[in-house]
Amino acid sequence: MEPVYIIGIGGHSKVIANILELNQMPIDGYYDDYSSDPRVVGKIQDLFENPKPGVYICGIGDNHIRSNIVSQLSHLSWINAIHPSAIIAKNTQIGVGCVICPGAIIQPGAKIGNHVIINSNAVVEHDCSIGNFSHIAPGSTLCGTITIGEKVLLGAGSTVIPMKNIGHNVIVGAGSTVIRDIPSNVKVVGSPARII
Repeated sequence: MEPVYIIGIGGHSKVIANILELNQMPIDGYYDDYSSDPRVVGKIQDLFENPKPGVYICGIGDNHIRSNIVSQLSHLSWINAIHPSAIIAKNTQIGVGCVICPGAIIQPGAKIGNHVIINSNAVVEHDCSIGNFSHIAPGSTLCGTITIGEKVLLGAGSTVIPMKNIGHNVIVGAGSTVIRDIPSNVKVVGSPARII
């Protein structure tokens, strides 16, 4: 088995480490710019020039920071972290560097981009498409045939009704209900969700 490294050693990386270890993939080290934790084997900058041989996953929860770092590291080999309790239909597409957390459900025809987080107990129904570097937070529900752009944060406990489109760089507040299309680069909150 190749060595396994996590980029970042914050809260999200703890979730990833737990998932990987449940899948019999022990962590060989972390890369982080600020931590003095003895498990840190180098700074993120080291990955740009002299990465250790092995496979990697980004443990940074912030969509934009994750995107900025990963976009400079296309030379690395990325793995997914999929919790054993996640339910994933056979005919789905899941990119690289994704994190699928406990209790998540991904239904047939769903397409998940690269470096996406499907958090605990989130539901992605049939034929949904989720763009790169997005985060579907705990307890959120995407009903069928929804398109979500890149770097979208769908807040905890939020719901999107079927056949809606959400643009890029959108934040949907926790507990919100999206009942209409949402353009890019906005924040929406409420039930029904409105731009603020």
